[in-house]
Amino acid sequence: MKKDSLKKLELEATQEIVIQTFINDDVRRNDALLNFIEILDKIDGSVMISLDAEWGAGKTFFVKQIELLLNYYRHCSFGEETISDLDTAVNQKQRFRSLEMKNTFIPIYFDAWMHDDHENPMISLLYSIIEQGYVKEKFVNQRSLRKGFADVLSGLTIGNVNIDLDKMIDSPNDFFSAVKSTESIKKSLENVFDEIITEHCQKLLVIVDELDRCRPDYAVRILEKTKHLINDQRVMFLFSINKTQLIHTIKKFYGDSFNASAYLNRFFDFEFNLERIDTDLYLDYLDAQRQGHLYSQKLISEMCTYYRMTMREFNIYYQKMQYIEGKIGQDGFSEISFITRLFASIIWALKIRNDEKAQKFINGDLQEELINIFKKVHIYNVYVCRYIAKEDYDELEALCALYDFMFSSSASDSFKTNTIEIDAYHRKEFFRILWI
Repeated sequence: MKKDSLKKLELEATQEIVIQTFINDDVRRNDALLNFIEILDKIDGSVMISLDAEWGAGKTFFVKQIELLLNYYRHCSFGEETISDLDTAVNQKQRFRSLEMKNTFIPIYFDAWMHDDHENPMISLLYSIIEQGYVKEKFVNQRSLRKGFADVLSGLTIGNVNIDLDKMIDSPNDFFSAVKSTESIKKSLENVFDEIITEHCQKLLVIVDELDRCRPDYAVRILEKTKHLINDQRVMFLFSINKTQLIHTIKKFYGDSFNASAYLNRFFDFEFNLERIDTDLYLDYLDAQRQGHLYSQKLISEMCTYYRMTMREFNIYYQKMQYIEGKIGQDGFSEISFITRLFASIIWALKIRNDEKAQKFINGDLQEELINIFKKVHIYNVYVCRYIAKEDYDELEALCALYDFMFSSSASDSFKTNTIEIDAYHRKEFFRILWI
C-alpha cells in the first residue's frame, strides 16, 4: 500500500482469505483453533457455548476457521473431495494432520446481526440453513426437508400473513412467502435437524455470530428460544460474543438493575475466551516487508499494545499512521516529522479508543497522558530523549514544555532545544497534516 493513499485494511472473511490466514497463521491463533475443535469434539449432549472477545478482536475469522475445518474433517471422513490448498496446509501442520475426531460436524454459520430486522430468530436461522445449501445437498431428501421446514414455519407467527404449505413444499424459491400460527414447533425443529444429520454427520454446530450487535429484544429472543425450543442432543450452539457488550444489551431490554451476568450464566454451558493477538506479529502481517520508517513501525506496535487495541482498531490506527508517514516523508530528521510522530501517534490512538480524551489532549488539558506514555512506551521515550534534551532541564520537562507550546492557547512564539527549534509555522503544518 502506498504511504500516501488510503485503503481499507480490514479483511472480509471470505473462504479464500480464511484459508490463507489458516495457512500462514499470521496472528498465531492456530493453536487456539485446534484446542477449541478438540474440546468441542469431546463435549456430549446439547450445549450452548460462548466464545468471548472484544469487538474487532477477530472472532468472525476464528469461527469461520472453525466452520472451514469442521467441514474439511467431515469431508475427509466420508472420502469426499476437499479444498486442495486447505488439504495441503493441514498435511503440513502435524497436529492438524494427526487429529482424529470421534464426531463429524455440519457447521451452520448464522450472522445474527444481519437478520435482526426479522421478527422471529427461528425463521432467520432456518433461512440461513437453506441459504447455505443444506436443502440442496444430494444426501438430503429435498421435499421431505422442505416439508419439515414448512411444519416449523407453520408454528411461527409473523403478523397476520397466511402460509401456503403446498407451495412451500413444492417450490423452494417461495420458501418464506407466508406464515400461519400454531402452538408448538419444537418437534418440527427436531425433524428438520434429524433430516440433515441422519447418516451424514453425528452433530450440528450452529455458530451464532454478532449477537452483541443485535437489537436488545432480538438478542434476548435468540437466547431464550434457542434454550427453550432446541434440546436435540446432537445439536450444539456456539455464540460468538463480546460478553461485556451483551450484558449492556440485555440491561437495555430488562432494565439497568437486572443481573444480566447471572442471566447469561443460565444459557451458556461452556465459556471460552479468545486471547488478544500479539501486536508485533500482526504488524508483520500488515507490513511484511517493513518498508516504513523503523521508528514509526515500532511506535505503531508499542502504542497499540499500550492502548490494548483490537485487530479492527489496529487496522484503523495502522492505516492512519502510515498515511501520515507518507505526508511527512522518511528521509532523515525534520521538525515536522518529529512533532508529528510525537503527537499524532497519541492523538489518533486516543481518537480510536476514547474520542473525548483525544479532544482533551488537543485542548492542552491532558499532560498526564503524555507523561504516562513517556514513562511506559519504550520507543517513545527513546525518540524523545534523542532529540529533545535541554541543558537546563530534563527530557520529560522539555516534552511537557513542547506539549504546552503545541496545544496551549497561551504558548510562546517558539520552542527550542540543543537540536531542534519549533515555531508557529511548524505548529500550523502539524495540524494540517493531522487532519488530512
